[in-house]
Formats: sequence, C-alpha cells, structure tokens
Amino acid sequence: FPVTIVEGPIVPVKVGDASKTMKIKELFKKEGLFVSAIRFPSVKMGTDRIRISISASHSEEQIRHLMACLQKNRGLFP
Repeated sequence: FPVTIVEGPIVPVKVGDASKTMKIKELFKKEGLFVSAIRFPSVKMGTDRIRISISASHSEEQIRHLMACLQKNRGLFP
C-alpha cells in the first residue's frame, strides 16, 4: 500500500483518484469503519487519499478488521 510512514495517529493512504477515494470511503463505512476521504482542493489533484485515524482506544480486533478491509479492497489502491 502507498502509505506514508508517520509517527502520529493519522495514517494517509494514497489512492490518487477522487472517485475511487469516495468509493473506498463508502465501502469502509459499510464495514463499520470510518475513514476520511481527502480530495482536491484539500490536496494536490491526483494525490487523493483516505485518512485513517488510529487511537489507543481501538481494540486489536478493530485493527485486524481494518487490515482485512484494506486487503480485501487492495485492487482499488495504486
């Protein structure tokens, strides 16, 4: 996955396309996961991304569910 290594709780995952970014957001919502869709003009055109916020209050099960959803939708990422 095109993930920027960060030391904070917000993990940006590059998608690169606004419509795919919104599709991913909706797919994750159906799975019970909230991710933010970041698109132009908030970011440079073609650098659209989802933003995942992780906190200490998330359980290991929730993190595993997130990872499974990312893997299941792998084809939507560059």
